[in-house]
Amino acid sequence: MTVVVRLSLPPGKVVGMVDEPPELTRRERDVLVALCRPALGEGVFTEPATVREIAAELVVTDAAVKQHLLHLYDKFEVPADGSRRRAALAREAIRRNATGLSDLQPSSRRRAQVEAMLQEGRSANEAHDWEKAFEFLDAADSVEPLGAADLVRLADAGMWTNRHEHSLECKRRAYQAHLRVGDTVLAAAVALILALHHWGRREFAVAAGWLAKAERDLEQAPDVLQQALLAIAQAFWAEAAADWNTVLERARHAHAIARSHGSADFEALGCAFEGLALTQMGEVAAGMRLLDEAMASALGGVLGPLATGVIYCRMLCACADLQDFGRADEWTTAVSDNASTPGLAGLPGDCRTHRAAVLIRSGAWAEGAIEAQRAVAEAATFDLTHLGIAFSELAEIRLRQGDFDAAEEALIRTARSPVSTRAATPCSSSSAETAVRRMARSRPTSNSSS
Repeated sequence: MTVVVRLSLPPGKVVGMVDEPPELTRRERDVLVALCRPALGEGVFTEPATVREIAAELVVTDAAVKQHLLHLYDKFEVPADGSRRRAALAREAIRRNATGLSDLQPSSRRRAQVEAMLQEGRSANEAHDWEKAFEFLDAADSVEPLGAADLVRLADAGMWTNRHEHSLECKRRAYQAHLRVGDTVLAAAVALILALHHWGRREFAVAAGWLAKAERDLEQAPDVLQQALLAIAQAFWAEAAADWNTVLERARHAHAIARSHGSADFEALGCAFEGLALTQMGEVAAGMRLLDEAMASALGGVLGPLATGVIYCRMLCACADLQDFGRADEWTTAVSDNASTPGLAGLPGDCRTHRAAVLIRSGAWAEGAIEAQRAVAEAATFDLTHLGIAFSELAEIRLRQGDFDAAEEALIRTARSPVSTRAATPCSSSSAETAVRRMARSRPTSNSSS
């Protein structure tokens, strides 16, 4: 005689006061959903899925399923006495709303829904519609874990929509996914992006660890395009140390690899870093010519958003160091006029920081204040190196506008930021000390005549 247990709820039944379900790992949730899937059957009473059925659906061993079930029994406090533990677990999971009906749909129907969401997310990612891309890819990931390529897309969408913690997690998952299938070259590319991400957050030890992983992963692949990304990452490190000879060498190496592989992004990045290094080494005309060339590539819409942002930032850095605000204003205006060009919309916090400086010096104070405030918001979660500079630029604007209280508040935030404006980057365009002196001279005193 078959013993059956009621798993499903009558149509329209709403569960009232129920305990919150326990926190589950992704794999535990998969096992639980597979266990309860028979609840979608036509009959009112049904058996939960067997261990073998769960293992077949998830493509794992029976032993793995049994191990996860043991953890689930503990989390749902299913007693060990008796032989109906799977049924009791399924009943408890449904009672506590640990799975929704959408989770229990047949695999073919769920797969079709996931594929539709993936197509929407991939198309939005290609069009740089980052908010839409994040919405669809994240929804697909919540139903079925994404593959490595789609995890990278979701990480990009998270970065460009200021969801940096989510972006970091997706990158780490993508790295592991590439390693699981033995693709160390693509894993190295993700590791390099992780290194740059952590470097921007001033988590230098973590960043160095990811850089070392990438270098090791690429040791046996000297001729791949990812070597160009490694060279650019090494140029970032050398730039921070003001080691311009290394920046120059790494930039030219990246450019040469990119030319051989036909990569517009890395060719332009190599060009930009070479140009920046030359300006720092006294070859200003040659360096600015290379930076102009890299910016023209970005303006032409042939580059991705990350390459475009890095190049624009380097151009503004060079202009700030050389006090060439005319050139900076020209390129800033060109970027604004062509914001619909792929790669030019949604500049990250570091770019906004330097753009705010340009707008200040061109007299566009209101627009500069908006950019500086956006830069503060974005740099606070991603790029701590530029946070102090963004506050300093905001103080400069408020000072020029005569809002001394707001200027003083911004200066206090500047002093409390993780990096001083002088030490943060070679291209900081103003200092808190200068602004304080100007504020002291400009602030009205109680003895001032009316």
